[in-house]
Amino acid sequence: MIAACRENNILRVQRLIQTGSYNINEKNDQGKNGFLIACESGFLQLVRILVRHNRNNIFETDYFGANGLLQACLNGHLKIVKFLILIKNFDVNATTFSNANGIIFACINGHVEIVKFLIQMNCNMNQKTNIYLESGFHYACRNGHFQIVNLLLEMNYNIFEKNCNERNGCMLAYRRNHLEIVIFLLEHGCQLNVNVLNRCNRNQNIFVNMIINQIEKNKLIREAIDESLPADIDVNVIDDISKFIYDLNNLQQTIKLLTCHEQ
Repeated sequence: MIAACRENNILRVQRLIQTGSYNINEKNDQGKNGFLIACESGFLQLVRILVRHNRNNIFETDYFGANGLLQACLNGHLKIVKFLILIKNFDVNATTFSNANGIIFACINGHVEIVKFLIQMNCNMNQKTNIYLESGFHYACRNGHFQIVNLLLEMNYNIFEKNCNERNGCMLAYRRNHLEIVIFLLEHGCQLNVNVLNRCNRNQNIFVNMIINQIEKNKLIREAIDESLPADIDVNVIDDISKFIYDLNNLQQTIKLLTCHEQ
C-alpha cells in the first residue's frame, strides 16, 4: 500500500482496498501511512479515495505529529488543504508535537495562498513553536518569503515579536541576507540589535556587499546617501563606504538611508 500511494497508482490502491489483504494503515519509516503520503505529494484523487474508505484513519499523524492537513500545508497543496478543512472538517488549528500549525508550515516554504486561506479560516497566525518560540512570520523572514511577510503585516501581526534568542524577524532576515525584507521591516519600525549582530551574524560581509551593490547601481541613492555620510567618507570609493558600513554601529544607519532614498 505504501508503494502504491507513493507512486499514485490509484488502480493498485483500489485493488488492495477491495481485497482487504493489506493493512491500509501501514506506515513507512517516517511514520506516514498511505493517506499522509498522498497529502504530502498532492495526490488529490488518491486522497479522496482513501478518505472514502472507512478503514483508513485520516487523522493519523507521522512521528512528528503532523497530520494530512499539515503535510499539505508544508508542501503547498492548496486544493487538498481546502478539501480537508471544508469537506472533511479537519481542525484548522491542528499542531505537531512541537506546536507548529498549518500557517507555520506554509510559511516555511513560502506558500502564500495557503497562508491567506488559513487566515480566512481563522487559523491562529500568532501560533509559536514550543522549541524556539517562532511563529510563521519568523520563518517567512528567515527564509526570504517577502509576500508572506507583507501579508502578515497587513493582517496586523506584531512584527516586533522575538524568538527565544531575542531575535525579531528583521534580525532573522538579516542573518540570511534578505535585504528586501530587512529594508521593509526597518521602514515599519523594526530594529537591528547591534549587540545581537555582533554575537550571531556570520555573513555580514555578504550582506554589506548587497548594500554596496544597491548604492553602486543607483546614482540617486548614491548622491542622497553621500550627503548624509561623514565628510571623510566618499561614497564613490568602495573601500571607504565598505569600511564605514562594516562598523556595526553604522550598519543600521546606512540601511535606513538606503530605505529613505530607494526608488
